[in-house]
Amino acid sequence: MKIVTRFFIFSLFTFSVTFSQVNITWEKTEGLAQSESCENGTPGGYATLAIILIAETTNNDFSTGGSLILIAPSDWQFNTSSTPSATILSSPTDLIIGSPTVLLKTLSYPITVSSTNNIDVFFLHAIEIQAVDCNSADSLGGSVFAAPIGLTIAGLPVGTTIGYVSVDPNSVLPVELTSFSAILKDKEVLLNWSTATEVNNYGFDVERMRDGEDWNALGFVEGNGNSNSPKEYSFVDNNVSNAGTYYYRLKQIDNDGTYEFSNQIEVNFEAPNSLELNQNYPNPFNPSTTISFNLPEPGKVTLKIYNLVGEEIATLVDDYKQAGIHTFNFNAEGHPSGMYLYRLSTNGFTETKKMLFMK
Repeated sequence: MKIVTRFFIFSLFTFSVTFSQVNITWEKTEGLAQSESCENGTPGGYATLAIILIAETTNNDFSTGGSLILIAPSDWQFNTSSTPSATILSSPTDLIIGSPTVLLKTLSYPITVSSTNNIDVFFLHAIEIQAVDCNSADSLGGSVFAAPIGLTIAGLPVGTTIGYVSVDPNSVLPVELTSFSAILKDKEVLLNWSTATEVNNYGFDVERMRDGEDWNALGFVEGNGNSNSPKEYSFVDNNVSNAGTYYYRLKQIDNDGTYEFSNQIEVNFEAPNSLELNQNYPNPFNPSTTISFNLPEPGKVTLKIYNLVGEEIATLVDDYKQAGIHTFNFNAEGHPSGMYLYRLSTNGFTETKKMLFMK
């Protein structure tokens, strides 16, 4: 399945209905691409219902507290693992809207009306819904209905349409990569990417290349299979040491083994300004500690461990190293507790520091 960078899930048509008082504005969520799992008769991925805006036109449209219930169309269901929200735009307000209860066919917002002093406006959002038991011939168009229970909203009777959803039976979800970025922090590169929709997405190989080198796989991030709602992914490359330009790309792999590469992004890791041997961490330690040094230019490097009588007990580095920040681990297991020395030598520079091993 090819990675595409376009982002088009549904078309929107705005509806604004004014009753005797309350005004409701909502948009159609149409033409949703359906997943192959949906075509085979099981629920497809979740889509986010368009925002529903509810506004008083007079300050007594809401007069009695209760529950505002949304009812899903037949062949549709809400995501019981999602967290829909209600945001009050008016200030001051007469309303308190609690956390909703999400069931497969109903979504219930508890609303408390404290007074009728203000004109209140709020909107409902982050409502996830999916088609159920569909096939390649279905569009499954249906209305989302409102049912105020114990809640008095002037002009909003039970059965009022406040949303509409449908699928496009000829549209199958591709893997739509909407973003791919990198952040360099210390000696780590944090990669973030997101998809708008997915179908048959087994996952992503994360690959890296430096100038003059081949692409190498760093790790694998599992995909979400089939989905028509946004998904977020991340990966940390904690093996950045040599200065230079690093290139990253994603290899998106389908369940059948076919794959497609994303565009590549680059990160510039500059060499340190000065040569420095850093204090080990943790210190004191038991039994392992980390020793790092900054190398502003390439050269032959030795990093050795000594006890206090000058006996060499370990060689961590004895090799040519590129400019960059280099980190090595020392394990003192098998050695007695006490003070130890570690010494860095490179390009005519020598520095020694102390560290304490405590069992």
